[in-house]
Amino acid sequence: MSTPPPAWVRFRHQPVDPHYAKRMTVEDGKGRALGVLGVTMDGFGPGWCQLRLPFRVEVTNEAGIMHGGMIGFLADDAAGFAAFSLLPEGQSPRTIE
Repeated sequence: MSTPPPAWVRFRHQPVDPHYAKRMTVEDGKGRALGVLGVTMDGFGPGWCQLRLPFRVEVTNEAGIMHGGMIGFLADDAAGFAAFSLLPEGQSPRTIE
């Protein structure tokens, strides 16, 4: 279910598909990396998405902090979900677009 946007959401978008919320899920089996890493979707709306990756030793670098690759991974997937929320049913975004 769509949630109210957090304070950092500055723009308001209108989804093309009024039923987009049914397609916004991490647990649908399509995003296997998200499930393996334990990523959850904390909130979403038209044009925005907030993901959470629990901190644990498996996602850290040599210094014991979250690996930059994990942050890039989260940013890529959150942006993908945000774009996905604005597309017509049957279409999905790709990072190269």
